[in-house]
This record gives sequence, structure tokens and C-alpha cells, in this order.
Amino acid sequence: MTVVEPSAARRAVALEMGADAALGVDEDVVAAVLERTRGYGAELQIECAGAAHSTMAHIERLFAPGGRMVIPVGTDRQIFYLVTKHVDGSIAR
Repeated sequence: MTVVEPSAARRAVALEMGADAALGVDEDVVAAVLERTRGYGAELQIECAGAAHSTMAHIERLFAPGGRMVIPVGTDRQIFYLVTKHVDGSIAR
């Protein structure tokens, strides 16, 4: 599992909890993920930043063929639903 997080403290916690890698938002996330997956891409992405629009360009380039993205949606007074996007076919990199 690779975590992308702006906070260095949260990246450290992610590593302590078992993440394989923790990247800062200022790093080349696309290159790092593609290198770690030998060019295949991520089979599952979970967007928890609450600002998917700001990360969508990177997210789209990280999908493995058949990959899925989960976005928790709702407010603190609603039940969270998971929106899943399934990518079929190939993705141009």
C-alpha cells in the first residue's frame, strides 16, 4: 500500500501502521506508483482528501487496467456511502 499525504507526521504514522511507502504531495506520485508497480498501476485507489477534483489528474493516470477507485462521500451527519469507479480497457499513460 502506498499512501500520499501532505503531512510528514501522518506519513510517519502510515509507515508505522504498515504502509509500504508514504509519499508527499510534492513528489512525483505518478512516477513513484508506476515504478513500484512495474508500470502496471494501482488496482485500488481510495480518495480520502475530500478534494478529488484537485487530485483527479493524477488519479486517472494511476489506474491499472480494471482498476477501481473508492470515494467516501457524505457529511458528518450522513452515513458514508462508497462510490466506486471501475476502469475497463487500457489507460493511456
